[in-house]
Amino acid sequence: MSEDIVGEAWHRETYSTGQIAKVCKVSVHTVVRWIDTEILHGYRVPGSKDRRVLHADLIDFLHSSGMISALGYHRGMLLAGTPELAPELHRRLPDYPVEVATDWYGAAERARARRWSVVVIDFSMGSVEASRMLAAVTDPRSRPVKVAAVLVPEGGVRPPNVPAAEYPLSGPKLERFADEIRAALRRSWGAS
Repeated sequence: MSEDIVGEAWHRETYSTGQIAKVCKVSVHTVVRWIDTEILHGYRVPGSKDRRVLHADLIDFLHSSGMISALGYHRGMLLAGTPELAPELHRRLPDYPVEVATDWYGAAERARARRWSVVVIDFSMGSVEASRMLAAVTDPRSRPVKVAAVLVPEGGVRPPNVPAAEYPLSGPKLERFADEIRAALRRSWGAS
């Protein structure tokens, strides 16, 4: 996949069948068939045989078909922190396999290695390091993630504008946290 598709050139309002074919690595005829059979929501340009697809509709299609990795994002979740939480997060967000990094060095290396869909940062491992990692994974000049979420100790400071939950995390509290991540993912795929 060329970097221009993943980079700035990717952020468009509408896409032609040729652009979609390039991203999905299929023929233009296949994209036309997806649109005509309403597998992919699109429209015909008035007075022409050309078709166009809105950004949000393309993202929904890529996400629902499992092709979101075509955008350069790894369809997975990096948990920087407590490994005991991984099975519970995966059970609630089954489309995002969880990888665990139990130390900051390992978490930073994995975060730099790929474009993650979700990174969950555990502030109980050290707030200074957690704050640095949060800044790094949300920095648009690096390899930003779609959604960064945090776990904070009870009574801890919650960073603004990211899904957050306090320890101990179980039952309804964990379910709300997973719902926040899911909602943030939907917003980010539709708004990119």
